[in-house]
Amino acid sequence: MRILLVAYDFPPSPSPQSLRWAYLARELVRAGHELHVLTTEPAWAKDGLPPLPPQMHIHRITGGPIASAMARLVRRQAAARRRTARGSDPPLPAGASAPTPPGPPGEIPAPMVAQPLNWKGRLVKRLESHAANLLYPDLRGEWLYPARREAERLVATIQPDVVVTSHEPPMALELGARLRRRHSIPWLADLGDPVLADYTPERWRRRALRVERRVMRRADAITVTAPGTRDLLVARHGAPTGRGGIGVLSQGFDDTADAQRALPPDFFDDRRLELLYTGSFYSFRRSDALFDAIEAVPGVRLTLATSAVPDWLRDRLDAHPDRFRLLGFMPHVQVLAVQRRADVLVNIANDNPCQVPGKVYEYLGARRPILHTGNIVPDDVSAGLVLERRRGWVRAGRAEVEALLRSLLSRKGGGVLETPELDLGEASVAEFSWRHQAGRLAATLAALAGIRPVVADMAPRQGY
Repeated sequence: MRILLVAYDFPPSPSPQSLRWAYLARELVRAGHELHVLTTEPAWAKDGLPPLPPQMHIHRITGGPIASAMARLVRRQAAARRRTARGSDPPLPAGASAPTPPGPPGEIPAPMVAQPLNWKGRLVKRLESHAANLLYPDLRGEWLYPARREAERLVATIQPDVVVTSHEPPMALELGARLRRRHSIPWLADLGDPVLADYTPERWRRRALRVERRVMRRADAITVTAPGTRDLLVARHGAPTGRGGIGVLSQGFDDTADAQRALPPDFFDDRRLELLYTGSFYSFRRSDALFDAIEAVPGVRLTLATSAVPDWLRDRLDAHPDRFRLLGFMPHVQVLAVQRRADVLVNIANDNPCQVPGKVYEYLGARRPILHTGNIVPDDVSAGLVLERRRGWVRAGRAEVEALLRSLLSRKGGGVLETPELDLGEASVAEFSWRHQAGRLAATLAALAGIRPVVADMAPRQGY
């Protein structure tokens, strides 16, 4: 099967959507499918992402004039930092990406510190801000126009059996609808989350709703990451008209050996209860109860792998350096290795129970106990996954979290951390591996291309 994937975010971008399609694309190619990816030209290279098969065809085009200027700025700043650190490195070739400096195996990076911009950088950032007010959904919208030309060329050249578009940003959805109308190629729209979301700016809400409605009416099949998203879309627009319907294709975890990486043997302290949180801190994730409980229980430490530190969190880190450790940004494969070594993995609930962060599925694959905490509400899919799969505990308030931490600390001191009711084996979560998810996706794509019958229900059993 010949597949054309349109994905603005794709490696070396480290975004969640990029990781999703890095894994799905990898598994599709491994299964023998011919995959062409239309994506943007990256500003810089990031190491630590899952390696892509050499058989994959990646077609990169510029993100637009402002994005190109930003990319040149990033490369020049990276080159200047390297020259300062190493002496006099030769300049990068035109169009080349600045590589991430390698470190010793197992070395954990220090928190990243933003460098101040010069006048050229401030000018480009100002242009970026103005353009974001004019382009939908933001500056990334300028990629749509060069992407249209390249998509038309690819369709004529490779003649794909099916087109897949990756949402976020939504320009790919508009491009998918255009290709479906002009060429009648079967189209699967991977929405993931709704186009019209809580965080959509007011000026773009009507357009986001129109794009969402167009997808529901024109796409041959639609995939989302959670049952609640599917139900929300059907409530807004009615049942989709495409013969493939709307299915749940959740995030996943890597079950292959290359997800492993060595860590320093003393990275975690055997005398402490070591908690780990990997991800971002948003206003819709409430973590006060967790931090208060950790401060109240000596012998517990929370390690934070996050690229952005809000002021309130920095105050906590400064006040309690023995309870909280900041790693900063970490390459993806290194995050996976750290997850597999922690005593307990922490997930902070989103206020919207339909949203399931990708790290929840990474946690399931890490085979370590999970503490799901925060604003726990009915129909919380993440809580349902943790409880139904017996992967950990769901605790809401400070008193509940504190009691659990004291109990786990005592159990670790006694040599047995995991409680008897847990099931940390692979069998109970195997359906969430990227290999399994890609197999289900391939079956749906084959049905759209007329190779196999349409699959009635893509969704694995998950959540409540």
